[in-house]
Order: sequence, then C-alpha cells, then structure tokens
Amino acid sequence: MILVLIGSIIFLYLSVRRLSRTNRHLREINEKVRLADAAKTRFVQNMSHEVRTPLNAIVGFSQLLALPDGSFSPEEKDEFAGHIINNTKMLTMLLDDILNVSSMDSGNYRISYEDGEVNFIAQAAISSTEHRLQPGVRMYYEPESAEPFHFRTDPRRVQQVLINLLTNSCKHTSEGEIKLSSSMTAREGYVTYAVTDTGSGVPASEAEKIFDRFTKLNDFVQGTGLGLSICRDIAERMQARVYLDTSYQGPRGARFVFEVPVAPVEEFPAQNRNKETKE
Repeated sequence: MILVLIGSIIFLYLSVRRLSRTNRHLREINEKVRLADAAKTRFVQNMSHEVRTPLNAIVGFSQLLALPDGSFSPEEKDEFAGHIINNTKMLTMLLDDILNVSSMDSGNYRISYEDGEVNFIAQAAISSTEHRLQPGVRMYYEPESAEPFHFRTDPRRVQQVLINLLTNSCKHTSEGEIKLSSSMTAREGYVTYAVTDTGSGVPASEAEKIFDRFTKLNDFVQGTGLGLSICRDIAERMQARVYLDTSYQGPRGARFVFEVPVAPVEEFPAQNRNKETKE
C-alpha cells in the first residue's frame, strides 16, 4: 500500500513538472507570437508613411511640371524632375526590400556562385549609392590593394549587402564621410569589407537588435527597417558574417563589417556565424 502511495505521489509530481514545462513553453511561444504581431503592425504603419512620403513628392512635383509654360525656369523644372527621379528610386528601394524578404521567407532566394572581383564589386556598390548621400557628405572606396583579387562568390548578393550597408550610413550621416574599405588579409580565407561613417552611431547594446526585422533606432529616418535584416539573411545563406564592430574607436559614427568566404563553405559553425570578431 505504501509503495502504491509513493508511486502515485511520484507520478503526480512528474506530471505536474511536465505540465509546468509545457505551460512555460506555451507562454514563450505566445510571447514570441505577440512580439511578431506587434512588429508586423509597426511595419505596416511605418510602410504606409514611407510609401506616402515619396508618392506625395512625386505627385506634387509632377503637378508643378504640368503647369503652363513660363511658370518655372528650365533650371527649376530640372530640379523638379530630379526630385521625382530620387523619390521614384526611394519607392523602388522600399519595394525591393519587401520583395527580398518575401523571397527569403518563401525559400525562393538563391545564391549563385561565380567569379567576382573585390574592387569591382565595391566600386559598383559605391556608384549605386552615391545619389543617396546627404549634402556635403563624402563617400569613397579605400582598397587594401588596387590589384585585382578574384574570389568565388555571388557578386550580386555581395554588392546588395554593401549597398544596404552604405544606404544605412547615408541615412544616418549628415556630415563628414562614409568609407567603404576592403581587405584580403584581415581574416584568413575571407574578403573583409567594412563600411565606416561619421554618423549618429549605434549603441553597443543595440549591436544585435539592429539586425532584427522592422527595427529602426530612429523613427524620423526614412526606411523600412529591413535593410540590415536582409544583410544578415544574405550573409547566413553565403556562410558569411555581417556585424556591427563594437570595438570601433572613431570619434563618432559606426563601422559595419562584412566577411565573405573566398570560396563556398560546405558548413559554417553556427556558434561563430555573425558573432563579432574579437580584436
């Protein structure tokens, strides 16, 4: 009888423990779902603003251009046309971010390896981003070597990450400069790109949060909050690493590092992926 009682108590104890673990697990899942829903709600609200702003500019300047001849000088019309072009590019960038995320989530995002050249990729990224600079800000490329260095990668995806990093710097840098650098010796077996700016900087405590989807540290800066998240997603698919360099000691601003394998890697240790390099 005593053994039966003891067995019942043990069974009851184990059942309660299992139930407790299950309830805790369900609470964690519910919290993750709640946070995800809240993030998506913020994203939709943010997108309505982000899309409306360039659309209003396009419509407004188009209406000005449609006024009878003589209303504005040729120089003013050229300026209006420039505003229309820039805001159209902004809309395209917003849509590209959304399409990229959708493609990644659906599993249709592919990495296609081919020959790439370090300096060519960097220069192409600079050329694609210069028009986003704020007035008075300088952007330039500083290679470790001017000699061509070829590696096996997906040049289009590498360039996409660099463009996103440079665009992020453009948004947060109102004066000074933005530098894109490259190195083939900073880490063995990798091409290391770095984007360094003199902008508002990023607190070390936010080093990982900024790579989360829909995250914006400054709600007054245009953007979807997807750019850095897309960088992280692409890096993971390429067995590469992208991170905020919290050891950067510049007087102001931030430095983002993108390390790309010189050849496709079969397997990349999960514990090292996107973890900041200690210097």
